[in-house]
Amino acid sequence: NYVDIFDGGPTMTCPTDAVRTVAASRVAPVAELADGAGGLPGALLAVGRLGDFRSWIGHADWCADGLVLPAGEAELMRLGQGDEVRHVGI
Repeated sequence: NYVDIFDGGPTMTCPTDAVRTVAASRVAPVAELADGAGGLPGALLAVGRLGDFRSWIGHADWCADGLVLPAGEAELMRLGQGDEVRHVGI
């Protein structure tokens, strides 16, 4: 057992590929921007690397060419059509 030095809480270790959100996540391009989140399922999303990394709880769904994201979320996360997003449904 370990105790996190920053918040004093316990930590857990396991193989990375055993974490469902890691194993089930997929990378796909933003194909469409929707007017709102209505009808789009919840998702954990992430883009970028190191100094440009962004992640959020939002909305995404599959379409023929990739993902559909709400336009407001895409704008907030500085994304446009064709940008790649890692996501997993929640």
